[in-house]
Amino acid sequence: MPQRTQINCRISPETYRKLQALANGYKHKECPTCGKPWELNNNIITDPIPHSVYAGQLLEKAIMSAYDEAQKK
Repeated sequence: MPQRTQINCRISPETYRKLQALANGYKHKECPTCGKPWELNNNIITDPIPHSVYAGQLLEKAIMSAYDEAQKK
């Protein structure tokens, strides 16, 4: 497997709390920002995963999607 490149970025505290909730949906039963109850759906991982790993997965998908869109033009 080729070596992966690490990048560092900063996100807002609100976005960070949302990322933690998405990555650890099994223990977050309400919205981390407004406190409203939520039901787990396909966007929330029910098995624990480190939030940094999940952030990398989300970023990689977003980059690939943006690149694919740019290729269409």
